[in-house]
Amino acid sequence: MDRIALLEQRDGLEAAAHWIERTIDVYEAAIADPDRYGMYKEKMAREVEIFRDYLARLSQLPLQR
Repeated sequence: MDRIALLEQRDGLEAAAHWIERTIDVYEAAIADPDRYGMYKEKMAREVEIFRDYLARLSQLPLQR
């Protein structure tokens, strides 16, 4: 994902991981709200999946954050 690559290059792995964790929280709250963000929920759910996969791979790196 281009956003993740940009964050990694600009801010480093640790900052990128923190941003992803915060974004997952925001997206999950939006997905859980039945009255809002209807047309974006599917996209947010896909993004959450991508973000979780990224964090899982990051946690397996030898030089962990």
